[in-house]
Amino acid sequence: MCLHGNVADTPQGHSGGHRLLGEHRFAGTAHKQTHSGGDRRRYPALLRRPDRVEAAARSKRVASPSIFLGLDIGTTAVKAIIVDDDQRIVAEAATEHPTSRPRPGISEQMPEDWVAAAERCLAGLHASAPRAYSVIAAIGLSGQMHSPVLLGGDHKPLRPAMLWNDGRGADECAALSQAVSDIARVTGVVPMAGFSATKILWVRHHEPNIFAKIAHVVLPKDYVRLWLAGEIASDISDAAGTQLLDQAERRFAPQVLDAVGLSPDQLPPLHEGTEIAGRLGSTVAAALGLRAGLPVAAGGGDAGTGALGIGCIDDGQAFISLGTAAVFVVAQSRYAPAPETMLHNFAHCIPDRWYQMAGMLNGASSLAWVMNLIGESDADALLACVEER
Repeated sequence: MCLHGNVADTPQGHSGGHRLLGEHRFAGTAHKQTHSGGDRRRYPALLRRPDRVEAAARSKRVASPSIFLGLDIGTTAVKAIIVDDDQRIVAEAATEHPTSRPRPGISEQMPEDWVAAAERCLAGLHASAPRAYSVIAAIGLSGQMHSPVLLGGDHKPLRPAMLWNDGRGADECAALSQAVSDIARVTGVVPMAGFSATKILWVRHHEPNIFAKIAHVVLPKDYVRLWLAGEIASDISDAAGTQLLDQAERRFAPQVLDAVGLSPDQLPPLHEGTEIAGRLGSTVAAALGLRAGLPVAAGGGDAGTGALGIGCIDDGQAFISLGTAAVFVVAQSRYAPAPETMLHNFAHCIPDRWYQMAGMLNGASSLAWVMNLIGESDADALLACVEER
């Protein structure tokens, strides 16, 4: 679920994407992100600890600004940016990757394709901004949520990843609700086919041989972390979208794991998004032209990182995002589930924050479908034509 993109998920992935409702400011592109209130450099990157952010923002920089690399593992493309301390974009790249839809209701991707796309993005950044690329200080990750990557003991995928918009698992929703009576209150939302738990339970019911081989369950950005750092790890905000997380306690819920048939050792260690969750391995670093040992932030799911990116972190701050899907997000300082409203209530990618979210699977992707159908390549021109009528 790429929550940062325009209809084509271009490198300028935030274009037309976010409106911060609290101040009625439009954050038009990644170059012009804004938020309501406070220092504009608050939480400038997931790589900084929140308790140090204000001090860092107040201090005068006497050295060259630090340079950071961000990777987003989106639904249609991997996007990469190099930014400085002030969130100025130095360079950016994007590479699309394929989705398999052999039948209605099935939507899958090969995790290896994310790595290949990331490699091409990084090669592009290296070529376009070699000086900045050579002094990258740390790496941040975000990515599509809900899409479980099932790994064997050799850390290789056992099957393609079932995406958030894969409809299999609908029958498993009732089974989860029956097995865990308070699952909606614990995990923040009623069971839905889009979440990881029902997909994993579907594999257990329909592909038992594969289910029996599961050694680890990770998420898309975490599979890329595994390639970069050799670490099995995830963050709380991405785990929030699996329907396996106790949102209030910010840890996996034992009763839900039991219902799905997983044990805690099959799930990754969880970090807050601001924490380091691995370091760039020497072999990969040499291949990419980067310095070995660079810290890799825990990062977050795309809904949470998108919110953080425009400063949607305090009570009542909100935004609308149109990407492959469409979402309306409101930040909260406490966990306040309201499953009877069908809203999602998830842990944020910074400590002591949550958010409520309403979503539609067919956001701007429906516009992209129409454009492809009629042979139109200019989204703005098409929208202007519709508005004139």
